[in-house]
Amino acid sequence: MTVDREESGRRLRWVPPKFPPVEDKRFVRGEGRFVRNLDLPGMLHVALVSSPHSHALIKGIQADVALSMDGVHAVITGNELADSTNPLRQYLDVPGVRWYPLAVSKARYEGEWVAAVVAESRYLAEDAAALIEVEYDPIPFVVDPERAMQSDAPLVHDTHGSNMMYRRTFTWGDVEEHFGSADEHVSYRVRWNRSSTVPLETFGVIAWWQPGSDILDVWASIQMPQYPEQLAHALGIPLSNVRVHHDVDVGGSFGVKRGIKQTVLAAYASRKLNRPVRLLEDRLENMRGGDAHGPDRIFDVQLAFNRDGRILSMKMRTIDDEGAYPGRSPMQLGKPLTAIVGPYRIESVQYEVVAVTTNKTGQVAVRGFGQSPTNFALESGVDRVARLLGLDPAEVRRRNFIAPEQFPYTIPSGTTYDSGDYQTVLEKALELADYDGLVARRETLRA
Repeated sequence: MTVDREESGRRLRWVPPKFPPVEDKRFVRGEGRFVRNLDLPGMLHVALVSSPHSHALIKGIQADVALSMDGVHAVITGNELADSTNPLRQYLDVPGVRWYPLAVSKARYEGEWVAAVVAESRYLAEDAAALIEVEYDPIPFVVDPERAMQSDAPLVHDTHGSNMMYRRTFTWGDVEEHFGSADEHVSYRVRWNRSSTVPLETFGVIAWWQPGSDILDVWASIQMPQYPEQLAHALGIPLSNVRVHHDVDVGGSFGVKRGIKQTVLAAYASRKLNRPVRLLEDRLENMRGGDAHGPDRIFDVQLAFNRDGRILSMKMRTIDDEGAYPGRSPMQLGKPLTAIVGPYRIESVQYEVVAVTTNKTGQVAVRGFGQSPTNFALESGVDRVARLLGLDPAEVRRRNFIAPEQFPYTIPSGTTYDSGDYQTVLEKALELADYDGLVARRETLRA
């Protein structure tokens, strides 16, 4: 939308008018509709039993005492769930890696859900969960992704035969020629450390199996493509039998509201007990075992550049720590293919991607789905080039930016950028930050 308007005495062009959020009023009035607010007739509640070990065989689960409590309807184990549902979908061809909402035979990370209690209230379910005795046999574990790549490392998934989930090298342009002809080289390592988003609302879901129609009704705090498709696959029902109600508010996501394993577990319990079932994570369950962690990635990068600051070529190896189950997270290694050189005229690239499994909580798509860590690794290199040449980092960026008149511009990996004016954006940022003043202040402090 393009408009001309006056604001604070200034004439503004190409700026849309402000549109106040339409949902604010009901939120302020306490009229939001979240999973926690829904109360279906006869609804049961889930509490979870989590593994205290990073890697352990599950020798037995004793639930008799919990089941004897009034109001406890079921204790569900991983073995039971595996007998009645299909493995959760992975996005790599790893048939030896079978993923279920509850651990089957062994726990692969601290916090993995081992059993679920279904009861008349969450309080009762938690009391019963505390009475379940799980016999564990702890075994060696691996949490360092580089250690996990070694042939003698403990295997997270014995049936896969390796901790390597995926490895491939992409080469675009004449990388070796550019490295051979460049005046200078720099090698460095950076790491984008694992993190966890903390949305105001943890993930919650209500599943209600309708036995008369074989319809699964779902209300969920969801922000996930292919959500009904994945539920149908895991539960072994037609896609047309999954009915997702989208009149539920989502209290923050940042990309982590997948909720597949939570929903499959709640749906199975509902089908088993013929009652609506709600699974609402508490904060610890969400952060420890809810598959809500962000990327954990090691970058080894080499840049070939000339003494004038022009960067000719880049070699980048990325080791991505997927945690215990790769799920959807390895797709984040593919996202940087579309913008591997960022805003720069780097002429050739070698990009090696390695996805490795470890005894950690799984990671998911957080904020930008994979591009931010790569941008961090690339921009760290530009700063290193500036330091080595004694140039201002802003000036090195100016010398390497794709110029406005060069658009549309095709980068080495084949993506065509349609437009851009990186120089203007940089100059505005420097002006707003008072960059020259900051540099002067820095030199004063150093003196």
